[in-house]
Amino acid sequence: MKFIADSMLGTLAKWLRIFGYDVLYEPTWKKENMINLSLREGRIILTRDTHLTKKIGLKVLLIKEDGVENQLKQVINELSLTIDESMIFTRCTICNVLLKIVPKQETKDKVPSYVYSTQNEFRLCQNCNRIYWSGTHLESVKRRGDGLFSTHSGR
Repeated sequence: MKFIADSMLGTLAKWLRIFGYDVLYEPTWKKENMINLSLREGRIILTRDTHLTKKIGLKVLLIKEDGVENQLKQVINELSLTIDESMIFTRCTICNVLLKIVPKQETKDKVPSYVYSTQNEFRLCQNCNRIYWSGTHLESVKRRGDGLFSTHSGR
């Protein structure tokens, strides 16, 4: 399932990316750009704009909830999304590009020395060159995901 998020849903886009979902987001896009991309790539538009829901032929989910936690719950419940823990942190949260696992040695001068000494797996965004690693935030993201997704999936 692929998405495109409107300019009012940047935080939602980021969190869906964290959970491994393909979400295009560019705050400067005009509605026409979003519509064309959605139709061309079969993406569901996530929007707070009620006018977009009236366009025939579009797959649109009107985000009615406020706050990212409630927005995530709405998307999960209405689209029957599930979480695959192996997909967490596989996309760049900024670019949406799939991350590439890189040898530890390639990150030596690019991450803090403590991180380099305590982590063994690093992922690189080949678009923006950000480097990601599984720090303590991974467990908190998994817990958050369990809380959100389990309410839908019955886990």
